[in-house]
Amino acid sequence: MTRKLWSLNALSTEMSYDRRTVALALKNIRPDGQLAGHPAWFLDTALNVLKVKPKPVEESFDPKWPDAYKVNAEKCDNFPAGCVVMGVMDMVYRAPALAGVFAVEAGAYPATAYRMKQYLSVALMMAAQDALKRLGVEPFSKGEQMRWSEKEFDECNWPHLASKAGVPCDVEGWRAAMLEKNKAEAQAAA
Repeated sequence: MTRKLWSLNALSTEMSYDRRTVALALKNIRPDGQLAGHPAWFLDTALNVLKVKPKPVEESFDPKWPDAYKVNAEKCDNFPAGCVVMGVMDMVYRAPALAGVFAVEAGAYPATAYRMKQYLSVALMMAAQDALKRLGVEPFSKGEQMRWSEKEFDECNWPHLASKAGVPCDVEGWRAAMLEKNKAEAQAAA
Protein backbone atom coordinates (compact mmCIF):
# COMPACT_ATOMS: atom_id res chain seq x y z
CA MET A 1 0.00 0.00 0.00
CA THR A 2 1.43 3.38 -0.94
CA ARG A 3 1.14 6.56 1.07
CA LYS A 4 -1.25 9.17 -0.25
CA LEU A 5 -0.70 12.91 -0.53
CA TRP A 6 -3.45 15.20 0.77
CA SER A 7 -4.29 18.77 -0.24
CA LEU A 8 -5.13 21.45 2.35
CA ASN A 9 -8.83 21.06 1.55
CA ALA A 10 -8.71 17.28 1.86
CA LEU A 11 -6.80 17.47 5.15
CA SER A 12 -9.20 19.99 6.63
CA THR A 13 -12.18 17.85 5.60
CA GLU A 14 -10.66 14.60 6.85
CA MET A 15 -9.60 16.04 10.21
CA SER A 16 -12.69 18.25 10.70
CA TYR A 17 -10.59 21.42 10.99
CA ASP A 18 -11.16 24.76 9.32
CA ARG A 19 -9.04 25.05 6.15
CA ARG A 20 -7.35 28.21 7.52
CA THR A 21 -6.29 26.36 10.69
CA VAL A 22 -4.65 23.60 8.64
CA ALA A 23 -3.01 26.14 6.28
CA LEU A 24 -1.60 28.10 9.23
CA ALA A 25 -0.24 24.95 10.91
CA LEU A 26 1.45 23.75 7.70
CA LYS A 27 2.68 27.20 6.62
CA ASN A 28 6.32 26.54 7.64
CA ILE A 29 6.28 22.78 6.97
CA ARG A 30 7.90 21.65 3.74
CA PRO A 31 5.29 19.85 1.58
CA ASP A 32 5.80 16.12 1.04
CA GLY A 33 4.87 16.56 -2.61
CA GLN A 34 2.41 18.23 -4.93
CA LEU A 35 -1.10 17.54 -6.21
CA ALA A 36 -2.17 19.38 -9.37
CA GLY A 37 0.67 21.86 -8.86
CA HIS A 38 -0.30 22.67 -5.26
CA PRO A 39 1.51 21.71 -2.04
CA ALA A 40 0.40 18.43 -0.48
CA TRP A 41 1.33 16.48 2.65
CA PHE A 42 1.10 12.95 3.92
CA LEU A 43 -1.59 12.48 6.54
CA ASP A 44 0.91 11.62 9.27
CA THR A 45 2.85 14.86 8.58
CA ALA A 46 -0.30 16.92 9.10
CA LEU A 47 -1.37 14.92 12.15
CA ASN A 48 2.05 15.42 13.80
CA VAL A 49 2.05 19.16 13.12
CA LEU A 50 -1.49 19.63 14.38
CA LYS A 51 -0.82 17.30 17.33
CA VAL A 52 -3.95 15.41 16.47
CA LYS A 53 -4.41 12.03 18.00
CA PRO A 54 -6.53 9.65 15.95
CA LYS A 55 -9.96 9.21 17.44
CA PRO A 56 -10.34 5.83 19.06
CA VAL A 57 -12.81 3.51 17.42
CA GLU A 58 -15.89 3.32 19.55
CA GLU A 59 -16.16 -0.24 20.68
CA SER A 60 -19.67 -0.63 21.92
CA PHE A 61 -22.59 -2.48 20.49
CA ASP A 62 -25.41 -0.59 18.83
CA PRO A 63 -28.16 -0.13 21.40
CA LYS A 64 -30.70 -1.19 18.77
CA TRP A 65 -29.41 -4.76 18.93
CA PRO A 66 -31.50 -6.89 21.29
CA ASP A 67 -30.09 -7.55 24.74
CA ALA A 68 -30.23 -11.28 23.98
CA TYR A 69 -27.44 -10.73 21.45
CA LYS A 70 -25.38 -8.34 23.56
CA VAL A 71 -25.41 -10.53 26.68
CA ASN A 72 -23.20 -13.06 24.89
CA ALA A 73 -21.14 -10.58 22.86
CA GLU A 74 -20.19 -8.58 25.94
CA LYS A 75 -18.69 -11.70 27.53
CA CYS A 76 -15.95 -11.68 24.89
CA ASP A 77 -12.54 -10.29 25.75
CA ASN A 78 -12.42 -8.05 22.65
CA PHE A 79 -14.83 -6.16 20.44
CA PRO A 80 -14.17 -8.04 17.15
CA ALA A 81 -14.87 -11.36 18.88
CA GLY A 82 -18.11 -9.90 20.22
CA CYS A 83 -19.07 -8.91 16.67
CA VAL A 84 -18.44 -12.49 15.52
CA VAL A 85 -20.69 -13.75 18.30
CA MET A 86 -23.47 -11.35 17.32
CA GLY A 87 -23.21 -12.38 13.66
CA VAL A 88 -23.39 -16.06 14.55
CA MET A 89 -26.36 -15.44 16.82
CA ASP A 90 -28.17 -13.47 14.12
CA MET A 91 -27.89 -16.40 11.73
CA VAL A 92 -29.10 -18.84 14.40
CA TYR A 93 -32.09 -16.64 15.21
CA ARG A 94 -33.07 -16.14 11.57
CA ALA A 95 -32.24 -19.35 9.66
CA PRO A 96 -34.82 -21.75 11.17
CA ALA A 97 -37.78 -19.60 10.05
CA LEU A 98 -36.34 -19.40 6.56
CA ALA A 99 -35.97 -23.17 6.52
CA GLY A 100 -39.61 -23.55 7.60
CA VAL A 101 -40.76 -21.38 4.70
CA PHE A 102 -38.53 -23.20 2.21
CA ALA A 103 -39.77 -26.58 3.46
CA VAL A 104 -43.39 -25.66 2.70
CA GLU A 105 -42.33 -24.17 -0.63
CA ALA A 106 -40.65 -27.50 -1.42
CA GLY A 107 -43.86 -29.41 -0.70
CA ALA A 108 -43.62 -30.32 2.99
CA TYR A 109 -46.73 -30.10 5.13
CA PRO A 110 -46.64 -27.13 7.51
CA ALA A 111 -46.68 -29.49 10.54
CA THR A 112 -43.47 -31.07 9.21
CA ALA A 113 -41.96 -27.64 8.50
CA TYR A 114 -42.87 -26.57 12.06
CA ARG A 115 -41.04 -29.55 13.58
CA MET A 116 -38.08 -28.98 11.27
CA LYS A 117 -37.88 -25.32 12.33
CA GLN A 118 -37.88 -26.27 16.01
CA TYR A 119 -35.24 -28.98 15.59
CA LEU A 120 -33.10 -26.75 13.41
CA SER A 121 -33.19 -24.04 16.10
CA VAL A 122 -31.68 -26.44 18.62
CA ALA A 123 -29.17 -27.84 16.12
CA LEU A 124 -27.97 -24.36 15.15
CA MET A 125 -27.58 -23.29 18.79
CA MET A 126 -25.34 -26.33 19.33
CA ALA A 127 -23.45 -25.67 16.09
CA ALA A 128 -22.89 -22.01 17.03
CA GLN A 129 -21.46 -23.03 20.40
CA ASP A 130 -19.17 -25.53 18.68
CA ALA A 131 -18.08 -23.06 15.98
CA LEU A 132 -17.11 -20.41 18.54
CA LYS A 133 -15.17 -23.04 20.48
CA ARG A 134 -13.29 -24.14 17.35
CA LEU A 135 -12.61 -20.50 16.42
CA GLY A 136 -11.11 -19.91 19.86
CA VAL A 137 -13.59 -17.16 20.78
CA GLU A 138 -13.31 -16.71 24.53
CA PRO A 139 -15.02 -17.39 26.86
CA PHE A 140 -16.98 -19.85 24.70
CA SER A 141 -13.83 -21.71 23.67
CA LYS A 142 -13.33 -22.51 27.35
CA GLY A 143 -16.76 -24.03 27.91
CA GLU A 144 -18.89 -20.97 28.72
CA GLN A 145 -22.39 -21.65 27.44
CA MET A 146 -24.16 -19.12 25.25
CA ARG A 147 -27.45 -17.72 26.46
CA TRP A 148 -30.39 -17.76 24.06
CA SER A 149 -33.79 -16.09 24.13
CA GLU A 150 -36.70 -17.97 22.59
CA LYS A 151 -38.48 -14.69 21.76
CA GLU A 152 -35.63 -13.59 19.47
CA PHE A 153 -36.14 -16.44 16.98
CA ASP A 154 -37.87 -15.27 13.81
CA GLU A 155 -41.24 -16.92 13.39
CA CYS A 156 -42.89 -18.16 10.24
CA ASN A 157 -46.24 -16.86 9.11
CA TRP A 158 -47.83 -20.22 9.78
CA PRO A 159 -51.38 -19.22 8.77
CA HIS A 160 -50.09 -18.08 5.37
CA LEU A 161 -47.98 -21.21 4.90
CA ALA A 162 -50.89 -23.49 5.91
CA SER A 163 -53.16 -21.65 3.48
CA LYS A 164 -50.58 -22.03 0.74
CA ALA A 165 -50.39 -25.78 1.46
CA GLY A 166 -54.18 -26.05 1.57
CA VAL A 167 -54.35 -27.32 5.16
CA PRO A 168 -55.75 -25.84 8.36
CA CYS A 169 -53.34 -23.91 10.57
CA ASP A 170 -52.96 -25.59 13.97
CA VAL A 171 -49.68 -24.45 15.51
CA GLU A 172 -50.71 -25.64 18.98
CA GLY A 173 -51.63 -29.05 17.58
CA TRP A 174 -48.34 -29.28 15.68
CA ARG A 175 -46.44 -28.35 18.84
CA ALA A 176 -48.31 -30.91 20.95
CA ALA A 177 -47.70 -33.65 18.35
CA MET A 178 -43.99 -32.78 18.22
CA LEU A 179 -43.66 -32.89 22.02
CA GLU A 180 -45.54 -36.19 22.18
CA LYS A 181 -43.28 -37.67 19.50
CA ASN A 182 -40.18 -36.45 21.34
CA LYS A 183 -41.46 -37.94 24.59
CA ALA A 184 -42.18 -41.32 22.94
CA GLU A 185 -38.73 -41.39 21.33
CA ALA A 186 -37.06 -40.54 24.65
CA GLN A 187 -38.96 -43.32 26.40
CA ALA A 188 -38.08 -45.82 23.68
CA ALA A 189 -34.40 -44.86 23.94
CA ALA A 190 -34.38 -45.27 27.76
